[in-house]
Amino acid sequence: MSKLHFSGTTKECLYHYAENFLPRKGARNSSEAKIPMARFVGVIPETIVSWTSDRNKPLGGPLLKLRFFLETVGYDVVELRGLRGSVNYMLAEMLAYGLLTSEQAVEQLDFNDGHSVYRIAHGNSNTSSDRAAKIREMHEERSTALQKAKSQLLKDLGMSQEEQAVATTTVAHHEQEVVDDESMTSLAYFVLAITPLLEKAVTNTTREQ
Repeated sequence: MSKLHFSGTTKECLYHYAENFLPRKGARNSSEAKIPMARFVGVIPETIVSWTSDRNKPLGGPLLKLRFFLETVGYDVVELRGLRGSVNYMLAEMLAYGLLTSEQAVEQLDFNDGHSVYRIAHGNSNTSSDRAAKIREMHEERSTALQKAKSQLLKDLGMSQEEQAVATTTVAHHEQEVVDDESMTSLAYFVLAITPLLEKAVTNTTREQ
């Protein structure tokens, strides 16, 4: 698999992946080529075909896993881009890589049900500060396991160590861009906040002179 430089919605990234990396239906090794994605997402290869032919669409847990599969192999998935760095993303990542089940999330994070878990994970809802702190703690505890899971997925796809490093760096770069954007936003708010104070100080100094 070569380097990827593609940004789009989940659907656009999936279609691009299918067109460039999956053999067409009926071609030799067509089903086998879909096994890594199908195994990671938790569906059969025929389900991948139904998604790429627009006969069906992924929802809930499979949709979450599909997005992280695409991101891990190098895609800039729009729906995940807006969540990077947030507790929503951290929860979603743990669920996608099988390091936390929805049942465990309900029990350990005091959710009402699995539906509530996925609403947070998909970024459709926010959560309390106490639960957010717990999610960060759980994510930190699983950081090493997450890296191993990503490396294993890339290995299953037959990517070389060099390509794995590129894919991992791509995700890290995306996450750093989010941090940089947040820093610039904070700086802008700070400047706006102190501007009136600076103007007042300048005015007072001028009067004293």
